[in-house]
Amino acid sequence: MSKKKILFFFSLIFLIVQPNTHASIGDTYGFSSLNSALGLSTVAGDPSSFSAYKNPATLSLMKDKKLLLGFGLVAAKPSFKEINNVVIENEFTSDKLRTGSVNTSYRATFGQTLSALLQLSPSFYNLNIGIVAYLPFNSFAYMDTGETYIPEYILYRSSTQKPEVHIGIGFNPFENIYLGLGLQVAFSVTSEAHVFLQTDESKPSTMRFIASQKLQANPYFGFLYNNNSWSIGGTVRLASRSLNDMTLYSGARAFGDFAALDFNFNAQSTLYYDPFSIEMGTAYSWTTHSKSYLQLDFQQWNNYQPPSLNIKNPETGQCEDESGTTGCSQGVNITASINPDYDLKNIFIPRIGHEIKYPWATLRVGYSYKPSIFKSLPTESGNFLDPAKHSVSFGTGHTFKTLFGVQVPWQLNWHLSYHLLSSENITKSQGDENGSGSEDLKIGAPGYDTGGYVYSGGVTLSMAF
Repeated sequence: MSKKKILFFFSLIFLIVQPNTHASIGDTYGFSSLNSALGLSTVAGDPSSFSAYKNPATLSLMKDKKLLLGFGLVAAKPSFKEINNVVIENEFTSDKLRTGSVNTSYRATFGQTLSALLQLSPSFYNLNIGIVAYLPFNSFAYMDTGETYIPEYILYRSSTQKPEVHIGIGFNPFENIYLGLGLQVAFSVTSEAHVFLQTDESKPSTMRFIASQKLQANPYFGFLYNNNSWSIGGTVRLASRSLNDMTLYSGARAFGDFAALDFNFNAQSTLYYDPFSIEMGTAYSWTTHSKSYLQLDFQQWNNYQPPSLNIKNPETGQCEDESGTTGCSQGVNITASINPDYDLKNIFIPRIGHEIKYPWATLRVGYSYKPSIFKSLPTESGNFLDPAKHSVSFGTGHTFKTLFGVQVPWQLNWHLSYHLLSSENITKSQGDENGSGSEDLKIGAPGYDTGGYVYSGGVTLSMAF
């Protein structure tokens, strides 16, 4: 079989099974400009049409309105340091040693957010319901794992390129105490592919692809204690993942008309992964015009499941001609995937925000710090990257009493954020990924610098009825 057809064959496999990786855009850049401008620190904040995601318990704080609606735009543009003149292929991952540059140009994020908060039953514990949805403009769902061994910023490739839906309910069972339940809508994919490749130009290659999606709901819980000028609240999100299970049945006419080689495997990858997390925060009103927010998030990353494709139990069948005569006397052994091991850690993310209200606008500022999810730099096998990140944000809010001449209270909020990724110098140890050799043979060798920044921003329009 020609090299071109072999390349086409394996390219086809990876096009079929490309997965994505976590995490919610609400945790990365925020769904609303109000929350984003305050450094995503509003788990104990006031109710809004976006409360169904941040803390569903705050939904039941709304008592004087029947309906809140929100629409927003979110955009983010990452920029990472260039990685040049490093090993990108070696005999562990390919059939040769090759150096070159790594593609660190990741897609920009651009999407719309939609939200609603509806008062269901004021007489029954002030039961309210809310929904938050995010829809990317670029494409409905962009999926890309990046490379298993090539340097890869795993939390930035495509985590904000997928649609999201969050549904929440909130109620007020006791005075000053509010509870809430939320569901994140996700899905898993099961797929099956049948491929047969021909080397004879007079005969066609064929393919059949079968896939099904199964919806699943991942729960999260919220609580809030609110006493006018002071509140404390939190949200607990269970770990969730969406899987892609695939079975491939393939055959290739590798020796003219004489023999067909069957190649089969099962593969599993993680489409999306969100860690178990606890978000605890407080809000305090110094005056009627000044309010501060403090929040600390815990994220459990030690059970993280990377997006790498995991090929299990690959096997080749008998080579037979059209009459059933067995050929290929020399067997072909295909190994399963070997993914690098990473030493992960659980992290705490501090957040702080403050707002000051003036007659003409509300000014907001925020800051957060997210540590790396890795305990150490990838000096051995593998090159998954997650530098620590400092985020600063600024925004304003404007309140109006009429909309196009109609008596409808509405707010216009906007924000800008700058996310600085800490610089790191990675020096790869000598030898290849098997520990063989005494030279710089690992993928990423001899080493490189990481870091960069992300600009993000957005605008949100909210209306009350």
